[in-house]
Amino acid sequence: MTMKPLCALLLGLGLSCANAQAGSRYTINDLSFLTPGDRFVRWEGINEAGDLVGQGGAGVLTYIGGTLAADASYGGVEQATIGNNGTVLFNAPEPMAASYVYKAYTIKNGVTTQLPLTSPDGLNYVTAINNAGVTVGGAADGVHCGESGSCDGTHRAAIFGAGAPTVLGTLPGHAESMATAINNRGAIVGWSGNSAWGGASFIYQNGTMRNLNVGTESTVPVAINDAGQIAGTYWRGVEGYGSWVMRNGAVEYFGLDHEHTSVVDLNNAGQLIGNSGAIPSERAWIREGGQLTMLDELLHDDGWSVLQVYALNDKGQIVAQVRRPDGQQVFAVLTPDEPPVLLPVPEPGSYAMLAAGLGVMAVWRRRRATA
Repeated sequence: MTMKPLCALLLGLGLSCANAQAGSRYTINDLSFLTPGDRFVRWEGINEAGDLVGQGGAGVLTYIGGTLAADASYGGVEQATIGNNGTVLFNAPEPMAASYVYKAYTIKNGVTTQLPLTSPDGLNYVTAINNAGVTVGGAADGVHCGESGSCDGTHRAAIFGAGAPTVLGTLPGHAESMATAINNRGAIVGWSGNSAWGGASFIYQNGTMRNLNVGTESTVPVAINDAGQIAGTYWRGVEGYGSWVMRNGAVEYFGLDHEHTSVVDLNNAGQLIGNSGAIPSERAWIREGGQLTMLDELLHDDGWSVLQVYALNDKGQIVAQVRRPDGQQVFAVLTPDEPPVLLPVPEPGSYAMLAAGLGVMAVWRRRRATA
């Protein structure tokens, strides 16, 4: 995408031109026509072409190039996403003991394949894919079941390819980890800790895993864009989840008072989307230029409400659950009047400087803590 001259100048100076687009409004594209009568449908992912992935009563759903398809072999899936090459990722439950475990699958050219395991008795979980088709998530060598019958594995962050997964390990002192996102430059982010989900946030690049030193407990990065910006959530106690975004090694925390504020996605324009509140008062937002705005305020159509958001692409399109004027809840794609301006992508040397900057920030924080 070609930048507008003024925006390109501002971005080159490290400033934001998002405010110039803050008035962008959205057209609602109701998706219920694709699956009439299906009360279980949930669209979860969108790529740059506007292709969709989700699930419903018919199993895993894809809408690619205007064609709807379903794989009825799998239901109750998690973390369904679709890459710009049309590859679909999802995690499907498999019964075990009194519970179930998840294993990772891909759909390429209409063929569903399970991703490779680190051992015959292992588990895997997939979370993200980049334009080169590099897929990340986590892998466990085995499964353990508790007295209650619930089963799980000790996952470690992993890259999935044609052969066995490449396990990335954990941060020092931690037992498990999970890669949660990868950008088109191969930088991977995720969490490392000793609990079921969340801990310290890390970045993995050039064969090295580094602590992002976000500085709070139970942090989970959810996205990294090609400019190196990282977004994630953290636990705020009684106020629920808050959100953070890291730019050039500096962390900014944000959230609404007295209600959880969970960032969901980040695109290459630096836009963030997320959810706040709880049923029945849930609501969704977009944040750009440092300003958080409820999506209800940006709709062309009256009487609609945006309840939850699930995914965001670089054209600014958002997959969301909405409430129609007749009260029915459906899924929709929200399309902005104008696509956002993409951020400039740093040169490889700039990424090295960013990695070095993270190390400097870590030392500074440790010194400050002991001062």
